[in-house]
Amino acid sequence: MNARQQPLQMPRGIACSDQDYGAIAKLVLTQSGINLTAEKKNLVVARLMRRLKQCGLGSFQEYRRLVEDPKAGKAERRQMITELTTNVTRFMREAHHFRHLQSDVLDGLIARAENGQRIRFWSAGCSSGEEPYSLAMCLLDRCPDAAGMDIRILATDIDPIVLNDAKNAIYNQQTVNELPSDWQRRFLTDRVGNGFLINESVRSLVTFRELNLIAKWPLSGFLDVVFCRNVAIYFGRDTQITLWQRFYEQMHPGAHLYIGHSERISGPVSQHFTQVVTTGFRRSQHAPASQGD
Repeated sequence: MNARQQPLQMPRGIACSDQDYGAIAKLVLTQSGINLTAEKKNLVVARLMRRLKQCGLGSFQEYRRLVEDPKAGKAERRQMITELTTNVTRFMREAHHFRHLQSDVLDGLIARAENGQRIRFWSAGCSSGEEPYSLAMCLLDRCPDAAGMDIRILATDIDPIVLNDAKNAIYNQQTVNELPSDWQRRFLTDRVGNGFLINESVRSLVTFRELNLIAKWPLSGFLDVVFCRNVAIYFGRDTQITLWQRFYEQMHPGAHLYIGHSERISGPVSQHFTQVVTTGFRRSQHAPASQGD
């Protein structure tokens, strides 16, 4: 279940035929790259029951007709993808990645930035923002002047709802307790309602943007660090292979890629990544195709 939703009483007696499920799964694959196999049918049906009720529809056949409509179904297709993606994250999640970043990567990047070079991070599938803000805090912990250099963190997600949450940058007490106590003092403002606001020095390093990973990437220049964790698991094998290849082509030689604990880099490009920490990889020094820096 989507982490930000509460349980909802489902209408009973509404079945989803294999034909309707297959059509919806095909549409989701085309729209987002998410691979809904037959084994996921019960989960998908349970999540989309909510949308049937909210749309006032009495069958999956009606829902299928809605989302297949090129114009009338545009908004609902986006909402459908939101319902089918799980946004589970926390500050400093999979802490070994951040420890490696701090001990083995940041000093070199900061030295380049101090010499006037451009440094770029990408949090792909950033959900409600804890990951990119964790990256920003790591940077500021090591380099308090980072915001004044050409260092930026791009944070993207396919779900516009969680992106709004991320931009608001307000987190409850339980969530911020995952941060070291000194970071809480340095990087959080006073209480805002029932939560705490990430301060401006952290927020200024992060740019949020809605982005579909299987669509065109409006990125200029190469990347130095990519976090794409627990995203590829939604994709089929061919889409995963394409994704790893695209990351490779978008990264500086020697850049770092961090993926989810249950994910593996696959396809021919895997030979160009060397594992440096559990599910953390360094891109080969082979130069990618030329593009603007």
